[in-house]
Amino acid sequence: FAGYTLADLEQGKKLYEENCGLCHKLYTPSQENEQGWNNIVPEMVKKTNRKQAKEAVTPEGEELIRKYLITMSGK
Repeated sequence: FAGYTLADLEQGKKLYEENCGLCHKLYTPSQENEQGWNNIVPEMVKKTNRKQAKEAVTPEGEELIRKYLITMSGK
């Protein structure tokens, strides 16, 4: 991803670990490919925000999580 930095990757990982593990076990990024994560992440962010009754994951945070998972998936 153009302009994607190590700091972005680390922030995406942190957001993933802090939010996505609230409802289920954390999946390894390699369990999905880019298309899979593009489909899954937006739905999971909606559920997370609904469950926490606030915007726990912003649109920018969603993008960081998605890019982290895709980058680390190796697919």
